Amino acid sequence: MSEKDFIIDKLNNASLIIKDAHSFLFLNFEQKNKIDELNLGLGSFSTAISLFALINFLSKVYFILNRGSEKIVNQSDIDEYKRLERILKENKEEWKNIRKYFRKPRIGDINETDAFVFLIEKCPIDFGIDKTNKEQICEVWQNYRNKLTHLISLKGNTVNGQMLINLVVIPSEEGMYKSNLKFIKERLNTYKAFDITEEETKKRFLAKKEEIIENFGNDFLQRIIKDKCHIERLVITIEILIKWLIEEIKSDKFSKNYIVLINWLEDELKNRENL
Repeated sequence: MSEKDFIIDKLNNASLIIKDAHSFLFLNFEQKNKIDELNLGLGSFSTAISLFALINFLSKVYFILNRGSEKIVNQSDIDEYKRLERILKENKEEWKNIRKYFRKPRIGDINETDAFVFLIEKCPIDFGIDKTNKEQICEVWQNYRNKLTHLISLKGNTVNGQMLINLVVIPSEEGMYKSNLKFIKERLNTYKAFDITEEETKKRFLAKKEEIIENFGNDFLQRIIKDKCHIERLVITIEILIKWLIEEIKSDKFSKNYIVLINWLEDELKNRENL
């Protein structure tokens, strides 16, 4: 198997998550009445977690294809960490204050936020995030992916650092999976995976916060002012991203970094002493 084919094979394996996500869509598009009848969850949270894990993987792959080993933690980074640690430990009081912020890097690590920002900025796939607004891209990753993964929670009363998971499943009845999927794909150029509320809109509604809550309730206000991730659109968008990335690899434009990516993939699958 060639280097290129090896990488494409790994991307095809990763796309199995997309198949799982389509099972989630199928169930909601065709059997939501049964879900409601049995008082079951829609599966939005668990699907979102797996989709963001996939985006994380794809972001790192794209990052390495473009930048090679430039941002991958290696042994020299570990050595530098140990050197700085020894210096800082000489001042015991200061070390007590900063040690919780001084995380030891792991060989093979790539900063997830940096990789995601690079993907959104450079790839032509539109997630609904402003490619020119690095702060917004970082906020989507840190306030959405991290909260969902580590806290299993997104919805709350605070404005900043929160997002809502949204899933549109109307109509939902047997036979609707294919037609609903077609409907989503046809509208994807207008209705993106992420719906980021403009700051001016947030300020305008928050200025009338008490009045809106009194008349329409707090849930109504939160749905207006909070950013949203539409799971059914995100599934399709990531599916398009994988197909695009495979075609980019087939063009051999990243050939100089194939071996770097392969070594990283193989190393990440090994058991490491420094995990």
